[in-house]
Amino acid sequence: MESKNLPSNIVQGLASLFLDTGPSVQVTRLVSYLDANYAVDCFNAGQKERYVLKVHNAESSANVAYLEAQTAAILHLLAHGVPTARPMPCKDDPHTFVLMRQLGAEQSLSSQAVRLFQWIDYPAMGTAPQDSTLQRSWGCIMGHVTNALADFDHPAMHQHHDWNMMVAADIIQQRTAELEHFTEHQRHLVLSAAQQLMQHSQQLSASLPCQVCHADSNEANLLTDPARQQVTAIIDFGDACYCWRVAEVAIAMTYAALLAINNTSKYASREAVGSSSNQVQPKGRSSPDAVVAGISDSSMQHSSRTQLAPYWTAMTNVLEGYLSALVSPCNPKERHGQPSSAIPAAMIYMQHTGASSTAEAAIAPGSSSSCSSEVKATNTLTVAELQLLPSLIKARAALSLVNGAYTVRLNPGNAQYLLLTQSPGWQLLSELHDVSTELVLQRLGLRAACAALA
Repeated sequence: MESKNLPSNIVQGLASLFLDTGPSVQVTRLVSYLDANYAVDCFNAGQKERYVLKVHNAESSANVAYLEAQTAAILHLLAHGVPTARPMPCKDDPHTFVLMRQLGAEQSLSSQAVRLFQWIDYPAMGTAPQDSTLQRSWGCIMGHVTNALADFDHPAMHQHHDWNMMVAADIIQQRTAELEHFTEHQRHLVLSAAQQLMQHSQQLSASLPCQVCHADSNEANLLTDPARQQVTAIIDFGDACYCWRVAEVAIAMTYAALLAINNTSKYASREAVGSSSNQVQPKGRSSPDAVVAGISDSSMQHSSRTQLAPYWTAMTNVLEGYLSALVSPCNPKERHGQPSSAIPAAMIYMQHTGASSTAEAAIAPGSSSSCSSEVKATNTLTVAELQLLPSLIKARAALSLVNGAYTVRLNPGNAQYLLLTQSPGWQLLSELHDVSTELVLQRLGLRAACAALA
């Protein structure tokens, strides 16, 4: 259930549990998913300090252990120099970062979890076009996250939630059965992606390193410096989980591809507007199912092979940045998410492994261990991880479509936020549906991993 909007005086009172807010406070509601987020501006002696107050929804508030695990992961990243929003402890106990408060007059209301974070004064990436520098920076900061979290673990991170890629196939199958507005073709697309992930992950499970991942590096959770086209911080650990290590970059690549398709469609749609002026537009408020069906059907009709190059380029750039960071021992805070150089993915492997050819360079040693925290990081991705990468990308696109459509039925007032990936998501899934794992790896410049499939 979505958190309700709170009066400013209540938000101020909650913020005062963490810090001395000063004589003047300004509160602004921020766009969010299911939680309620507020910008809290504290003015004191002419100085302004900004924070983000997060009031968790009922479901999240019932799992305090997971919220504490998120805090532990954030503090671990900060200790390793990865830029992210610092959680603030409560004034009465420097070791407590999550407070439970009953927010309402009714005694039957359950308590909600409240947290406060320092504000990072950079804008979210958003949906503006990204160049190759920003895309590589995107991958680079996620590579630093992977390196920093390699030695971190917490029992609560092993809980499976709706966005954990280790259970994505099950979630897609279960929820698709309840989404009656999906067409037969749409059902086929998402269920095929789920089946492929299930099959490939079972085949490769013994060789897939696992660790805690951020697991949601989309454009809303990445802060950027637009002037330098660099990612400056990663925020929102609400989907962090113990998962296959390669899922981290797969998720980033998926969202980069969705943005590339979305931006390409924006330009293409401008020309289509003039020729479609005679079409009858629906009036009135549509139901959530109608909204989802309308967006997805429209996106399917406008899918075009001409959009192939932008999203492949975006995914490759993110992958190159990620691999560059994996092999780099530098402090990510000093580099501000900037990859060492714009070199092909296979060449990064070559430089790291000392391989004498592109084919050898793209292969990292596999592991015969089962998926557990004992799997040792190799500072590059294994062959098994590369082979699972295409299935993960398809499944993440399918999961975004299914979860978005499913959740909007529960929270129709939040439809605009929840359906952000619907239109480009159907296009991406349609484009990748008939593309083999081998061809995906080839287009990403990882021919040796493709050869290993033979």
